[in-house]
Amino acid sequence: MKKHEVDAGLETGSLALSPPEFPTQIRNFPDFISACLHVFGEKNAVSIFENKAWKTLTFKSLAQESLRVAGILQGAGLRKGERVAILSASSIEWVTHFFATLFCGGVV
Repeated sequence: MKKHEVDAGLETGSLALSPPEFPTQIRNFPDFISACLHVFGEKNAVSIFENKAWKTLTFKSLAQESLRVAGILQGAGLRKGERVAILSASSIEWVTHFFATLFCGGVV
């Protein structure tokens, strides 16, 4: 599995994110998310209205939570190229699980 390196302390197990060189180093979706993290950091990445209130994640918190979930998925045996179905209503958790699967090399 390819390791995404880190300089901002965003690391979980064998997964981490570092800023890619623009624009030639953005080769895949995790590279794109890493670039957004390092450009936008604490700005809002995702906002979802649920239970009569807005839930929001910044780019940094989205990356942190996605890497945490990716570590769990890897620990459960998810490998590159394997397919994952996410059966859920629209939620922050759906978004983080989607990115986590991509960070592992899975297919959603």
